[in-house]
Amino acid sequence: MNKLFTLNLLEKTRVVFLEHFIIMKGPRGTAVCSGLNLIRNNECYVVLTKNSLAMFSKEAHVTNRKCLAIQNLFKKMLYGVHFYYSKKLFFVGIGFRVWTKFTNSGAVLIVKVRFSKDLYIPIPKDVCALPLKPTLLLVRGISKESVNQFCNFICSFKKPDKYKGKGIQYKNEIIALKPSKQN
Repeated sequence: MNKLFTLNLLEKTRVVFLEHFIIMKGPRGTAVCSGLNLIRNNECYVVLTKNSLAMFSKEAHVTNRKCLAIQNLFKKMLYGVHFYYSKKLFFVGIGFRVWTKFTNSGAVLIVKVRFSKDLYIPIPKDVCALPLKPTLLLVRGISKESVNQFCNFICSFKKPDKYKGKGIQYKNEIIALKPSKQN
């Protein structure tokens, strides 16, 4: 029996195993994980104590790559339920604006990026989009994948121009601008 990893749990963390699903609950919300092939195939098992979560292997042939993938998945879940994953998007250009509108069916993000009509983007339930300024949007949520997917979806509408840098870009994104034509 090999010990693969140990993950120390923070306060106010609850972990529940339901068949092949792992449900982790913290102060910010609940994360659900499925698709753990090692646990499904009974190659590994997870031991839960009061303050830690440990994973053991029955056989020595379990690869480190599989173990690291599951360990990273548990770390992402633990971080997400205690702190939010967040990204900031800047809207660079004349007339580029963003705001939210609340309807009966849920929140809608309204984006104005020099098209003939404004874009109405429904905000997913597991993501929160807050316009801090008319040209600055904060996207946060429990799941890192859903935050990245929603931000990439928004950025796909207006990628930054390679000459002037106008478009939707991330906060720390560096855009290599091409020099303009010289006479």
